[in-house]
Amino acid sequence: MCCGVHRNNIKVVNFIWEQRTLFDEHIRFVKKNMINGSGMLNLGKTTAQHIPSQQVLMSCLNIDKNGILDYTREGKYICIAQLLIYRRNQTINRTDSVELEHIQDRPLCNQHNNGQCIIPGANTSIVITFYSKPTYSTLSYRKDDSELKLKDNITVSRKNISMEIYNVTVMVSGYEIIINITEFSDEDIGNYTVDIINKFGYSNCTVQLLSQSK
Repeated sequence: MCCGVHRNNIKVVNFIWEQRTLFDEHIRFVKKNMINGSGMLNLGKTTAQHIPSQQVLMSCLNIDKNGILDYTREGKYICIAQLLIYRRNQTINRTDSVELEHIQDRPLCNQHNNGQCIIPGANTSIVITFYSKPTYSTLSYRKDDSELKLKDNITVSRKNISMEIYNVTVMVSGYEIIINITEFSDEDIGNYTVDIINKFGYSNCTVQLLSQSK
């Protein structure tokens, strides 16, 4: 994606790129580069172009990773162009933005708690969150190496979930799975796994339940 300014007598343009979530939360400043009015400067992952005959200064941002777009690239990209004009001691800011959404990839497990200690006889729930675009096609459940028999006690719902993107916690629209277990006993001890499949691949989330003495 590119950001350009069209104006006569431009001396210097400082381009600053910011990535935000689609909920308008700040994620990171991607890169910034400075271009003078007589040449081109290329910094980092941005490409700056100067076209003298048209008085156009442009900064282009490469957002793919090894030719692939993943979930971390989704969001709103804001380009701030700071213009320094010839023969003026004045800086002018110009801002533009573009939204990049509907990036599709394999499911992503977003599990923060991989183990739980449960008091025998207590009712408990396993909560698992995940992200999937496109929508998952199949969910399957296992306890250790066997198919889970508690499907009547399982609910799946859409929910805004927190996810780490570039070390920043942001909110995204994902899914929440709740597995309810009544009167926890030694038979319920084990590893509970959810296998998630969409047309781009699969992922799985595992939570271990252990017994805690009263």
